[in-house]
Amino acid sequence: TNTGTISGIITDSSTLLPIGGATVALYETDGSTETLIRLTKTNAAGRYLFGSVEANTYIVKAFAQIEE
Repeated sequence: TNTGTISGIITDSSTLLPIGGATVALYETDGSTETLIRLTKTNAAGRYLFGSVEANTYIVKAFAQIEE
């Protein structure tokens, strides 16, 4: 079975600075149904990676706590 990777950088929408320690969720989609399949955290540079991902349609969502 061929697999690939899904990766990226999570940034703050207003400052464009990378967000370290953000939770990143990978959802498999089937029509309007989203199924959570994996979670990871970004590194200090805001990077994340999901490895060994099978060909399909996915959505990535990220969440971070803001310290004020």
